[in-house]
Amino acid sequence: MMNANQDAVESRTSLVIQAITQANAALKPEDRAAKFARMSGNTFSFYRGSNHLFWQDFIRDWRMAEFGNEGTRTWVMGDCHAMNFGAFKARGVGVVFGLNDFDEAIVADYQFDLWRLAVSLVLIAQERSFDRDDAADAVDALSDAYAKTIRV
Repeated sequence: MMNANQDAVESRTSLVIQAITQANAALKPEDRAAKFARMSGNTFSFYRGSNHLFWQDFIRDWRMAEFGNEGTRTWVMGDCHAMNFGAFKARGVGVVFGLNDFDEAIVADYQFDLWRLAVSLVLIAQERSFDRDDAADAVDALSDAYAKTIRV
């Protein structure tokens, strides 16, 4: 006999499998198999390959009603994570470090990009066996730097 927690886990697992299957149905079987193999490598790879689940989970998050409004909507990457940053050469400026993947950009609340980036930092910290405090410090540093950058 399963308890309520086990039922919830099985239900969530079924929903995730269904969503991933549906989101990747248009891929050729060999491409889908390759993607799923990459996603199974580690938690961060799964996270990168399942952006649709992030949006499904957070698009109606209660925090948007509390902290978001029309004034917090802007262009966002839509798939902001630590691996979507890079360096490139800009004419007259030299090397610039910044965002480099905008194929899923949309108009949404800026907090979605921050949440997704913060989660990616935690997943990378876990993957590299950093302790919980180090992951929290990384998220705090991100939050502090972001707040200082946008402060007017």
